[in-house]
Amino acid sequence: MRTVAVFVENRPFFGALLVHVPLLHALRRRDPDARLVLFAPFPQARLLVDAGAADDAVEYTGRFAQVLALLRRARADEVLVLRPASRWLDLAVAAARPRASAGYASWLGRLVYTRTAPHDTAVYRPRKYLALLTGRDEALRAPLDAHFRALGPRATLRTAAWPRTLAVLPGGGAGDFKRWGPERFLALCDALAAEDTIGPGETLAVFSDGIPEAQCG
Repeated sequence: MRTVAVFVENRPFFGALLVHVPLLHALRRRDPDARLVLFAPFPQARLLVDAGAADDAVEYTGRFAQVLALLRRARADEVLVLRPASRWLDLAVAAARPRASAGYASWLGRLVYTRTAPHDTAVYRPRKYLALLTGRDEALRAPLDAHFRALGPRATLRTAAWPRTLAVLPGGGAGDFKRWGPERFLALCDALAAEDTIGPGETLAVFSDGIPEAQCG
């Protein structure tokens, strides 16, 4: 069984982990029988294992020597490094000598990886990850929700009693570009209502900091 190791970015937040899913889904489609192992310096990466996007998660707390030992223990055939500008990690992957490897282009990256992609911060992060696997042009065209669409038919929503409320929680963040505003979330509510027909007495609500801002139904 082939083992593909993916070093996730060093951000232990829900959204930062979620955007790894398109790459993991693409890896799964490319190698259905491969074992996908995540490497992260925090335990939260197991969330992606629980979601079925990866098979295992390895937490590392040290640097070069520990990561090299973990890679050798995992017998990784291919390694993808999503952490840019981590020179010690680049060298650890090179020392492990996987058959294939990918990382971001730099003077060292071009020497140690079998393929590289530009670290373009202007590209949406999940597409930047995909570029390591598919190339930039294909990554810019790829659908990002394929994993969740595949899970959709198998998903069930159980509620203790009717009517139910479907809540849409706006994202937060320091940048204004992350703040959609109630109008755009109401549009998202309408799209959800079209996908999942609202029954009698049901409501779709938009919450901000726990306070209902608007609703549709």
